[in-house]
Amino acid sequence: MPAQKAVIAEAPAEVSFTFTNEIRLTRVDMTHADAAAVPLDLGGQNSFARSFSLPLHNMGPGTYHIEWRGLAKDGHAMRGDLVFTVK
Repeated sequence: MPAQKAVIAEAPAEVSFTFTNEIRLTRVDMTHADAAAVPLDLGGQNSFARSFSLPLHNMGPGTYHIEWRGLAKDGHAMRGDLVFTVK
């Protein structure tokens, strides 16, 4: 996954999440700076794991915002976000 506030030359082929402990991703939303939703497919990502990768398609230049939500094994809700720019 690009680093927080990274400016990268090419769009990544995927977005990756890595956590210290296992979680289950429950939702991942991505938007372009013009507020257009970018489709992401969680596919079979419904089990607990420490890392997840989601493919990205047809991304052009601009700033992107990713918001994710997950559930820890102890039932604790987790969330985070990431902003990066493709030149």
